[in-house]
Amino acid sequence: MVVNMKNGNNLSAKAAELVAHYCDNLLRKSSKISTESEIEEKLVNAIIIFNYLEDKDYFQRCYQKMLARRLIYQHSASIDAEEFMLTKLKESCGYEFTAKLARMFQDMKISDDLNVKFLEYLKSESKLCVQNQTMPNLVGLDFNIHVLQASSNMSSLYSVKEYISLGQFMAH
Repeated sequence: MVVNMKNGNNLSAKAAELVAHYCDNLLRKSSKISTESEIEEKLVNAIIIFNYLEDKDYFQRCYQKMLARRLIYQHSASIDAEEFMLTKLKESCGYEFTAKLARMFQDMKISDDLNVKFLEYLKSESKLCVQNQTMPNLVGLDFNIHVLQASSNMSSLYSVKEYISLGQFMAH
C-alpha cells in the first residue's frame, strides 16, 4: 500500500528520515529518557509531526529498517514503548501501513518461544550425550537466535553483510 509518495522531492524524504531517526533514538536502550511516560509523550509529539510528512512511505521504510535492527540486536528500551508507537502509527495511517511492523513483533515472539524450547531440548539432550560421551556439555552455552520473516522488500533494506537468506546460507 502506498500512503502517499512524492517523486523528486528530496526535502520531504529527508524530513521523513529525520523523524524516523528521532523515533529510533527515543526507542533505543541508549536513550537518555528514563521513564516510559516521557518516551510516550515524545512519541506522541513525533506522531504529530509524522502526520504532516509528505512522504510517509519513506518514513515507513526507514522506520522498518530501524525497528528490525532494534529487535534483532535487542536494543529496544521497552517493548511496551515499541507497541505504543505501532498503535499510534496504526491510528494515524491504518492497519495496512503497520502490518509489516506488527509481523516483526510476532516473529520476535515466535523466536523467543523457539529459543526457550531449544534450550530445554539442549538441556535434556546434553545430559544424555555427556553420559554417552558423544557430545560436550552445552548446558552453559549462551545461545539466542532471532529471526524476522523476509518480506518482499526486506532484502532492499539491508546490505549483504546484515541480511542473510536462510536458503542461500543452507546451500553452502
